[in-house]
Amino acid sequence: MKKVPEPRFNDVADAIGNINAPVNDKDIKKISKLVGNISTIEDEEINEFDASESDKLSNHEIDLSKPPKISSIEQVNIYKISAAPSDWNLWDPQDDKTKAGLVNSIFELGMLQDIILWKVPENMKKFIKSECDFMLLAGHNRVDANKILHHIFKYDRFENIRAKIFESDVINLKLAKKIIDATNLWSRVKSDKEIGMAYIRDFKTLSESKDFANQSARKIEEELARRNERSRTYIREKMSMANCIDDVANLVGTHINYKAALRLSGFDKSTQDYIYQTYYVDKVNRHLFNNDTVRKLKTAMVRDAIDQVFTSHNKIDHSLIDVTYHVHSSLKQSLDKVVKEFIEANKNII
Repeated sequence: MKKVPEPRFNDVADAIGNINAPVNDKDIKKISKLVGNISTIEDEEINEFDASESDKLSNHEIDLSKPPKISSIEQVNIYKISAAPSDWNLWDPQDDKTKAGLVNSIFELGMLQDIILWKVPENMKKFIKSECDFMLLAGHNRVDANKILHHIFKYDRFENIRAKIFESDVINLKLAKKIIDATNLWSRVKSDKEIGMAYIRDFKTLSESKDFANQSARKIEEELARRNERSRTYIREKMSMANCIDDVANLVGTHINYKAALRLSGFDKSTQDYIYQTYYVDKVNRHLFNNDTVRKLKTAMVRDAIDQVFTSHNKIDHSLIDVTYHVHSSLKQSLDKVVKEFIEANKNII
């Protein structure tokens, strides 16, 4: 077995921890310089393609009312795996620190979770611009890590990877893309908005299935709730949160709570942006932007009515008081500077 080089824990490696693995800061820089995006090692470049044309070659009927079944679990050569078209993945590539951590983890512990592949029909290969036998649906970063360990560090045992495989006729191109969407989203969910986006995608998929194509939105929501072991109210709230503009969604947990953000999500995006710009970005008015006031808003309100809610529910005391402080004489100049800056920053109120 190849001797594992002693790690040099600088920069990237500081985030990895002291484990006996082959990747460190210099190795990662070398990898990035040599091969760039590792997912395309020995694969042909994958471009965007005409989905409407490709669907004609992969249009066999799929029953979307039931989850597709895995056909087999096998060890697959990593160079027989093609990445999905580049425009299917909406997430940024891993940074070097994260990539190094994953490589080290797989080197030390092995693959703890199977990747998911689709055995590509022969007539589809020209559309994904690859002669590889399989399209990668879930596990892009794990395949990258294996390619680093095999292609760069020459560890033979990482040439094959354990995979769950959908046979060619079990799913079609449309469903393959939805699986990639779902696995990417759920594996990286960080916010209520992203959870809502996932439920909306699931809602759309279910509404296109045979069993639910003619069902009401309520019935579909109830089915989503049953499948996810949640209440229908929870599902509806999360889907509503998907309508939040990013600026509002990013305030949840730091400046407003979930219920306040949920109320704002009921407004169209331009109105949300108006509220955000007027009562949060504008520091003069930021003290008006709080959970209690936001929850008094009604989604049918026009901007004049919104302004009235913010101003009428936030009466400001403009009276002035004298403040006396006692500090050591050596600190007086520094404290005077702080007070002056504070007064300048709040001069519209003071």
